[in-house]
Amino acid sequence: LFVDPWSSTRAAALRWLPSVDGPITLLRMFWPATVKRTLEKGGARVAHPLLVYAELLFQGREREVETARLIYDQYLRPNISDA
Repeated sequence: LFVDPWSSTRAAALRWLPSVDGPITLLRMFWPATVKRTLEKGGARVAHPLLVYAELLFQGREREVETARLIYDQYLRPNISDA
């Protein structure tokens, strides 16, 4: 779960309990600039394209891989240098 910001009071408000399925891992959101730009344009909070791309490839089915390629071409390739 990616969060920004996070506090123990938020966890208490959610009343999370230990689970036999394992822990919840909280990670600091590492793409705040992307979210800020999206919100400034009137959009909603969104996942970084790299996360969406990776998740689609992980699923591995034909349609997911096709969509991952579209995301790569539109959002990721322009930010990769040839160096």
